[in-house]
Amino acid sequence: MDSFTDYPGITGSSIVCGPALKSSGVRFDEGLPVHNDLDFFIQLRMAGLDYSVCTDALVLQHTDGTDHLSSAGPHKPRGIRKFYEKYHAHMSSAARRAFRKRIRRAQRHGEQRTSAMAFYTLVAILDSTPREWYMRFARIAAKEPRRYR
Repeated sequence: MDSFTDYPGITGSSIVCGPALKSSGVRFDEGLPVHNDLDFFIQLRMAGLDYSVCTDALVLQHTDGTDHLSSAGPHKPRGIRKFYEKYHAHMSSAARRAFRKRIRRAQRHGEQRTSAMAFYTLVAILDSTPREWYMRFARIAAKEPRRYR
């Protein structure tokens, strides 16, 4: 499992920690505007601690408006880039590529100028593998809902 791109069940709003975590030094990085839950998970894995996922729906999340850490805006690409800079040396080449795509996607969605959106879209197209394009078109043809990671 690549902890940087596959982290099932990890979201900051629903993490329950046991007593072993206290002495591990694993803490939320308040300096990260986004991906602080993923940062916490990576620290957990690097400390050699294990985790488990409860698949039962135990939490309902209600949100109002669009001013959330995960909302598109100028803070999102900067936050993803900050996370990437913190961990890129530990990432596989596939994870580095995936994070560079996340940064560009966040820039594209946060940018309103047509020329900038076109530029980020072109870069995303050029940085995609044929398999990624095939999978995208197969999902569209099958009318499958989009899965977010």
